[in-house]
Amino acid sequence: MAGQAGLAAREPRRALHWLEIAFKASPGPATHYFLAVAQSELGLHAYAERNLSRAIKLAPNYWQAHYQLGLVYEATGDLPAAETAYRAATQLNPAFPDALNNLSNVLRQLNRTQESREALERVLQISPSHPQALFNLAQLELDAQKFQESEHFLRRALIAAPADLKILKLLARVLHQAGRHDEAAKTYRDIAKLDPADVASDFVGDYLEGVNRPQPPEDFVVQLMDDLAPRFDQHLVGKLQYTAPERIGELVKERMGANSAALRVLDLGCGTGLVGRVVKPHASVLVGVDLSPKMLDVARSKGVYDELQLAEMQRYLNECNPASFDLVIAADAFVYVGNLRDVFKEVRRALKPAGGFVFTIEVAPSASEEYFLQNTGRYRHSEDYVARLAREFGFDIKLSEKILLRLERDMPVPGAIIWMA
Repeated sequence: MAGQAGLAAREPRRALHWLEIAFKASPGPATHYFLAVAQSELGLHAYAERNLSRAIKLAPNYWQAHYQLGLVYEATGDLPAAETAYRAATQLNPAFPDALNNLSNVLRQLNRTQESREALERVLQISPSHPQALFNLAQLELDAQKFQESEHFLRRALIAAPADLKILKLLARVLHQAGRHDEAAKTYRDIAKLDPADVASDFVGDYLEGVNRPQPPEDFVVQLMDDLAPRFDQHLVGKLQYTAPERIGELVKERMGANSAALRVLDLGCGTGLVGRVVKPHASVLVGVDLSPKMLDVARSKGVYDELQLAEMQRYLNECNPASFDLVIAADAFVYVGNLRDVFKEVRRALKPAGGFVFTIEVAPSASEEYFLQNTGRYRHSEDYVARLAREFGFDIKLSEKILLRLERDMPVPGAIIWMA
């Protein structure tokens, strides 16, 4: 069939054309199924769901349709429905490992770790060298900070798939978190050789080897933040005891006075909206800017921002109108910017004459370095450097307050909240 040939050749638009013709001639369960596969690959999930449901109604034991329906639900974020579909596929075909593997992914996202592990163990009973199942077991072990066990599963996975970049990236991350920085740097370099377009891995290799780059590549920040987004609030506030947003909210109320409810506020690197939540009562207009689509999805769900922009902060500042804001905030954002000079310049331009600029930094232990890229991938800045930039761009430092930003491996991270006008 031309439609199936188009799918096999990864040409879903061509496949969809021929499958629609075939569907008119013979609208059976198989045609519904293959039509849905093409629609899924084109992101037409609602149409795919409808066709798969029809295929299953016509042929309830069509396990492939149940499996594909699980993929559709997972892609649209309906995890309970995806679980139901994958379970149906595994009951109809217990020897199909991919359905079990995907079921384990869904269970992990639903925080049902033990059930996720049990599903993966069943995969390995069917297919002992299944690389994706071994990868997912490694991920579970990493979640539990069991680095040796995670590495064990990844090494097994690499025997089956030696050039799999996803497996190599997780191995590099495990080695990094285990403190084996030389091995991690080598692994990141190997990844960059296999995929020269992977500038994020090359950047991690640099900072693990002590190279002090002025800025990270955007891809590095996007990958990191997209990965953190689903658990960001719980991890940063609950586990790492991050309290800067609350203090910033107090300062806005104290320093902007009676007009604080009428402010136009820009939240740079807004993330999931932790600052937006506490600042919104003081803002007539609150704009959030972030590089991470998944962070912005979480921020949007909180309903506190009047406008959210997917953009790198420097680029957004370059394009916004002069004197647009009464207050610019950057909480835990400059840890992913080394050289702050251009940011300060554009913040000065974006602020109204009496506007305020409040931000946090991780404080560098020595004033001799303007900024320092740590082996965590985060920058520290010296207070002398910040003071020089303030003078250069006509800011007065109204407040510089030492705080403990958060915990890092159970140790407090020294930082500062700085208010300028």
